[in-house]
Amino acid sequence: DVDAGRLSVCRPDPPDPWQESVGVDALLDGWVIQFRVEELKEPNPIDNSLPLGEEHWLLNSVFAHRYAQTRALGMPCSETLLDTDEIVSMSFTCDWNRLLRRKKFLYLIGLDLKHLVKAVKELHPQIRCIYTYYSVQMNLTKAFYMAEQEWQLLVDHLQMTTQNCTRRAQYDIYSDIRSTIRYGSMQTSFEADSPETNHDGIVPCHLIEGLVRLAMLRFNPKEARQYTGATGNGITPTECLRLLFKHVVNKKLPWEAYDFDPNDFRLDRLYVDPVHRFGTMNRPLLETAWRCYRGTEDGLSLPQWIKLLQDARLVGENAHTEVSMVDAALCFAWSRPLWPDETRLREMSQKLTFVDFYEALARLADVFSPVPRLELRACNITGKKPTFEYYTKIVTAQDRPPRRHSASFATPKTRPLEEKLGQVAEFLSEVVQPEPKLVRKYAQVIKDLIHAPAPPSGEIYEDSQPLL
Repeated sequence: DVDAGRLSVCRPDPPDPWQESVGVDALLDGWVIQFRVEELKEPNPIDNSLPLGEEHWLLNSVFAHRYAQTRALGMPCSETLLDTDEIVSMSFTCDWNRLLRRKKFLYLIGLDLKHLVKAVKELHPQIRCIYTYYSVQMNLTKAFYMAEQEWQLLVDHLQMTTQNCTRRAQYDIYSDIRSTIRYGSMQTSFEADSPETNHDGIVPCHLIEGLVRLAMLRFNPKEARQYTGATGNGITPTECLRLLFKHVVNKKLPWEAYDFDPNDFRLDRLYVDPVHRFGTMNRPLLETAWRCYRGTEDGLSLPQWIKLLQDARLVGENAHTEVSMVDAALCFAWSRPLWPDETRLREMSQKLTFVDFYEALARLADVFSPVPRLELRACNITGKKPTFEYYTKIVTAQDRPPRRHSASFATPKTRPLEEKLGQVAEFLSEVVQPEPKLVRKYAQVIKDLIHAPAPPSGEIYEDSQPLL
């Protein structure tokens, strides 16, 4: 029971699908092909050798493995080791082209598709940010799939419940976009059989559709006129989506949920010489922790990351810090480099390499923002591991100090990151001890770094020395 009249606007003078046996699917496919973004091309063979020289100091640092690994996988990577515009564009391409295969979505949008693609491309970084933030809010065992409870949490934060956008309608949207049931010619076999829909949650391309459908329910013609001043009765899906982000998303959601750029932390805090020195000096300890908890896998998964932090008493019931499970999960999520197609390459893209693990630990140290060692010494806490002693033996669950102002993702940071990393490493050293073979492996590197010239500032930070 498809409305053929709705499809008659798909292209000039279309043949009647019922009279000329063209078929509704063929007619729709012929029209929508023009809105597909150019597919990804096979990468050319890449030379994995790293350029040398002072201008490429990152590629000779503890972070260099990220460049080599990314290039080996055939992904574009700049020498700045950031998520490039090319990667962001490729991510949009994958999500958008996957969305175009949902014919139910195409029937809903109609001719506005040519305008919607521009709007979605502009808003795609924010949509990806929303997806990352809410996909780790509740169910940490199935990370990076937005489950039903996380979808409802997003809708609640957006305060979307109105007379038209009821909770029942919100649930129906979620249930529909993750459904694996075939609807005749309205849904292709791709949707029913692919890994994109055979799971317990929705993936990024589904979130795009969900936000469009929420916007169309929320901004009915009467309410839309309050924002646009339009006098007509029609409002397009593109206009609804733009209104949703301008008047709802940007005002209702926390900043880190819709406008967080992982590159900012890397530029401002991570990719600096003192942090490189700390990572090199303490690499035996850090790499031992990463190896022990990843097991036989290629990288550290989110449950393994949480397990490490729980054992180290940095998060969880036995921890007296102010770091929550969600904070730890977000540190994990933001430390992964952006992949062009994280949906199909989920097993590879959702694990931390050693460099990713070091970045996640640095983000955790920044949001933890422990009491500085100078303050601890002023309180006569002068052991070898004063921070660990303070948070495990002095601070209790009933007598915790107030959360520090700097213990937030949104707060500007002033204390050197390598100092905070040194304090977090105290917790790790209670869980694992450096493997002897790693100590021998990096002994010469550490010795050379100790005798290397001082950083440009001329200051050698206390925490840049080996912890053990």
